[in-house]
Amino acid sequence: MESTLTSTGREDILRSAASVLTKTGAAFLPAVVEEVARVLDAGVVGVAELVGGERLQTVALWRDGAAGENVEFPIAGTPCQDLPKRTSIRVGARVKTLFPTDPLVRADDAAGYIGVPLVGTRDEVVGAIIVITRREFAAIPDEASLLQLLAGRVAAEIERMHAERDLERSQQHLQAIQRVEAIGTLAGHIAHDFNNLLTIVIGYGDVLQERQASQEVSELLAAARRASTLTRQLLAFGRRQVMQVQRVDLNRVVMQVQSMLTGAMGAQIRVSTSLQPSLPQVEVDPGQMEQVLVNLAINARDAMPDGGTLHIETSAGDVAYPIFQMPPGRYVRMSVSDTGTGMPPDVLAHIFEPFFTTKGSNGTGLGLSSVYGIVKQSGGYIWCDSTPGRGATFTLYFRPAAGPERVEPVATREADAPRGGDERVLVVDDEPAVRKLVARILRTRGYDVFETEDAQSALALLNTTKRQMDLVVTDLVMPKMSGTRLAEEIQTRWPAIKLLFVSGFPRGVAPQASSRVASVPVLHKPFTSHQIEKTVRDVLDA
Repeated sequence: MESTLTSTGREDILRSAASVLTKTGAAFLPAVVEEVARVLDAGVVGVAELVGGERLQTVALWRDGAAGENVEFPIAGTPCQDLPKRTSIRVGARVKTLFPTDPLVRADDAAGYIGVPLVGTRDEVVGAIIVITRREFAAIPDEASLLQLLAGRVAAEIERMHAERDLERSQQHLQAIQRVEAIGTLAGHIAHDFNNLLTIVIGYGDVLQERQASQEVSELLAAARRASTLTRQLLAFGRRQVMQVQRVDLNRVVMQVQSMLTGAMGAQIRVSTSLQPSLPQVEVDPGQMEQVLVNLAINARDAMPDGGTLHIETSAGDVAYPIFQMPPGRYVRMSVSDTGTGMPPDVLAHIFEPFFTTKGSNGTGLGLSSVYGIVKQSGGYIWCDSTPGRGATFTLYFRPAAGPERVEPVATREADAPRGGDERVLVVDDEPAVRKLVARILRTRGYDVFETEDAQSALALLNTTKRQMDLVVTDLVMPKMSGTRLAEEIQTRWPAIKLLFVSGFPRGVAPQASSRVASVPVLHKPFTSHQIEKTVRDVLDA
């Protein structure tokens, strides 16, 4: 039986609505639930937002004459289960019998349940006003009128809260990126300087080993090479690596790594893949992508001490809306998921920072930071979704390579013993110990080696020598004139001279080089005697 709204009741409702609508900011929603409870003599009044289309989270709650603690619950099994369809809800005294699991109903003497959907500016349901009455509907003077008067403003308030949260998340994400970028720049410079020292240690260690092999020198070289692995990870995080970029099929990278991962993950962890056929190629360093997969897999393994599943998936598709700094468009996606322990938000916010680890003395804190650096230096994006107890998923996005597909070259096996030669080689490096080491190694292989400390001295020597150099080996980053600028000058004035860059930084850190020297090979530090000998011979023979 419906009641008729009297003029006195209508005036009371209008006065109540007016008194509430004058509230602003944080005071508005608490005023809504309190006033609705007073006018309708309700035991429970809640304003709730719809989360993920499947759950309701109250943002203001009035229960038994006082503000209550907010609750979150699934809409399934409650009177609000049809809320996404914009269905108004009205259930009588049988509400407790029909919906015994509803957290707002089960603890109260409910005689009626009213729910009004809140529709936002995008014509989507964003939440609901829920009223649980102590009286039958017949005793309530048109309960829906007040709720309908307030619904539009309440929906706008929920959307405003959404916008504030999204803005706060974006600001926190930007601050995290800026923090990581700053740490990465510092880490990259430290690693570059350390690589100069490691080059000297490894180089002279090789000389000693060739002169008189011993266990002590072998241990020294092993420790130095382990240290060089750490510096490579720091350089990766700081985006200071030399990247050998190629057109790569990520499916092929996954298949090359899969067999190794299956053995490394142990018997308790199952490795599975879902690879999209005919995946578009991307422009990345295939070796670095393998390192990314290995690091993510090891991280997943450590999160599954009792076993589980590691799943790698690839696909291509369109991203319709920006995701933080990632613009919309077509992407090739690779995800690595585990069924492990997951991470709370306070850990998730720091996982890409160097030396941050939850593994105590068992972790270096460089695995995920190097993953982040490789992905960003490759022009990609990486996100992590994780919930405690529900595992983690790392998702990588890369733009498809432009132009037609190309067959990837097959790597050839390096020769075991690079031969020497009698060619003239000029070594240019502002670090004296590195310069002298390179010169010493090449002289032992028969080359006629000259040394200069900077680009200006190199040009002066090239101007005065009667027999021209066959090769110039130059550091990439030097004071006054960079190695790239020196290479441009040499190619302009002495085009027959061959060139080799040696550096701990990629070419992109140096001043912009012209396309004439874009193909000059780069040998990055720290390197072994074998590597410098072979690279010099390869360049001379090219």
